[in-house]
Amino acid sequence: MGRRSPGVYKDKKGYYIRAYIHGREVKRRGFKTHEEAKLARDKILKEARGNEYGLVMIEHITFSDFIPIYLEHARAHKAASTVRRETKVINLHMFPRWRTLTLNRITMRLISDYHISRSKQVKNRTANYEIAVLSAILRLAIERGHLAAIPWKKMPKLPEDDSARREALSFDEVARILESASRARHKRTHLFVTLLVYTGMRHDEALKLRWEDIDLEAGEIKIMAKTYTVNDEKIRWKPKSKNSVRNIPTKEELHSVLEQYAGEGWLFPGRNNREVPAMSFKKAFAKVVERAELPAHITPHNLRHTWGSMALMAGMSPQRVAEIMGDRLETVVRVYAHCIKGTAKAEMELLPSFEAGTVIPFKGNATVPNTVPAKK
Repeated sequence: MGRRSPGVYKDKKGYYIRAYIHGREVKRRGFKTHEEAKLARDKILKEARGNEYGLVMIEHITFSDFIPIYLEHARAHKAASTVRRETKVINLHMFPRWRTLTLNRITMRLISDYHISRSKQVKNRTANYEIAVLSAILRLAIERGHLAAIPWKKMPKLPEDDSARREALSFDEVARILESASRARHKRTHLFVTLLVYTGMRHDEALKLRWEDIDLEAGEIKIMAKTYTVNDEKIRWKPKSKNSVRNIPTKEELHSVLEQYAGEGWLFPGRNNREVPAMSFKKAFAKVVERAELPAHITPHNLRHTWGSMALMAGMSPQRVAEIMGDRLETVVRVYAHCIKGTAKAEMELLPSFEAGTVIPFKGNATVPNTVPAKK
């Protein structure tokens, strides 16, 4: 089944619809298919009073009045970093357009205009993310009874090109980035880049590291949840998923750099408040890339993708790569399939030869002969 339509739900008894018509909840059950329930929902909305775009007005609540409700809901259900990112998008780009509009007046035409204009200013991936945030806002408005439904088949989405983001760098390019980072004005930039190169961790995971998370004797770095305070507000950061909570083994090349900067508190403290972690190293990293005379589209995520690619090509198992990167095995197999296929021929060469007279590399098994007998 495709993406669920607004107002259409499914439980053990089958599909049902739920909508709010003029402040009154309307429920209908007994639908066998998603399409049947969606048609019934559309019929109910068509009969209800609404504007020309199908957004039925339940309550005169403005966009600016509903956003505090949405953000309170987001803080309870989403990571702190996600809430901060969504808040930034809302304040910078959505408020200027829709601050005084009631929710029912945010039509598909306005959304489409917003999407197109933003795609001219940022990458399609970013424009799509902002539309996804708006979708989450309007879906919560449906649940809270401020909209009857949003009868679009799906939110608009522009094509995304992930090839640059998932581009693995060459050995020479990685060496140039490390050399450039070692000459950075802010020495912590060197530590940040070295961490990503030798561990494959995520950008945000590196920024949330404290020195007590690093055990040089055991050769491990712990990625786990953190709690800290910003402007009297308690922030709880947690890794991306359950798989992301892990211990990452380290290499000797990384040890020397860690020892050089060893201290207390955050590895990358905020510029104005050392009691909180830095928010981003993207600008500093962009300068490193520029100084290395490499393409400007290279981001910290490319170092993660490079680590995964090189680990697989070096012979590390997909299971181990997934464990160290904090990803699911299925994700590693899908994203790095080209690397896994590239090592298949080399792995086949590890199998024993069964030609006559060839020594078979089996050990400690008396039931297996050491050579393949020649034909008589």
